[in-house]
Amino acid sequence: MIQVILFCIICAIFTPLSLYAGDSTNYEDAELIKLRIRELELKKEILELEAKKNDKTITQSSSPQSNATVPSTNYSTSNSNYIRGPRGGCYTFSKSGNKRYVDRSLCN
Repeated sequence: MIQVILFCIICAIFTPLSLYAGDSTNYEDAELIKLRIRELELKKEILELEAKKNDKTITQSSSPQSNATVPSTNYSTSNSNYIRGPRGGCYTFSKSGNKRYVDRSLCN
C-alpha cells in the first residue's frame, strides 16, 4: 500500500515537469520557426532590392547602347522635329524636354 502511495506521489511530482518540458520545447520550436520565417522574409527583401538595382543598372546601360546601335531618323515639318526611334516609334520633344509620342505617319 505504501508503494502505491509513493508511486502516486512520484507520478504527481514528475508529470507537471514533463508537461512543462514539452511546453518549453514546443515554445522553443515555435520561436525557431518564427526566426526562420523572418530570416526568409529578409532574404526575399534583399533579393527584391538587388533585382531592382540590377534592372535600374541594365536600363541605364542599355539606353545609350540602343541609341548608338540603331540610329534615329529625324523628320521635319514646319512646326516640329519628329524623330523615328530605334523600335519604330515617332516622337518629338516637348518644351519641358520630355518625349511626346505622336502618330507614326508623321515620321513617314
